[in-house]
Amino acid sequence: MRPIRADLQPCPHPALMELRTAKEMLAEYLDARPSEVEAMIRERIAERFSVLDGFGL
Repeated sequence: MRPIRADLQPCPHPALMELRTAKEMLAEYLDARPSEVEAMIRERIAERFSVLDGFGL
């Protein structure tokens, strides 16, 4: 397992820390950088919201 980088800012909320850890684990599994995983997550969220916009929600 990769060590956590020292340049990351601490998160104030435990849920955000768990999300950060999940992103790092997913990045390791996909052999990708955490920033690439972040971009993938943002794309998926944008896709979901664009679908919901079509329903007038």
